[in-house]
Amino acid sequence: MRKAKDLGYTEPHPRDDLSGLDVARKALILARELGLSLDLADVKLEPFVPAEHLREDDPEKFIANLTAADAAFVARVAQLKAEGRLLRYLARIEPGAAGAKVTVAPIGVDAAHPAAGLRGAEAFVAFHTERYSQYPLVVRGAGAGGDVTASGVLSDILRLAQNLRSGRGS
Repeated sequence: MRKAKDLGYTEPHPRDDLSGLDVARKALILARELGLSLDLADVKLEPFVPAEHLREDDPEKFIANLTAADAAFVARVAQLKAEGRLLRYLARIEPGAAGAKVTVAPIGVDAAHPAAGLRGAEAFVAFHTERYSQYPLVVRGAGAGGDVTASGVLSDILRLAQNLRSGRGS
């Protein structure tokens, strides 16, 4: 966690990353882009670490205290590895006639899963549709860091400016 924070990959308080809040926010944005009317409270969220590790308000103490979770984390990864799986933290958006579901949780994936090949700060979105049922359409790229965040903010500002000029509002 220390290295990720030093590289600029984490939120200002890494708790937002390990609680799943950052992933939940991103999943909510994607769900809304799909036309789903959801709020953050609608996201079923399982933190990446046990809840007791998320109570520290000071980011530096928070990172230092995470060592208490090391043994359990190592054991979980080893168990998944013995099963031929990898641990990944994923969001899943499921539109449906009975209502949409958004879940964010750490899960074990097998080697064929699109998330299995992710490295470092990569992120991906896999679209499973009627046309892409057997082989999902995958968009993959940089998922964290100052450059990625800055380009996203700049893109949002340019889109807002264009909408204001054309009279469409925000």
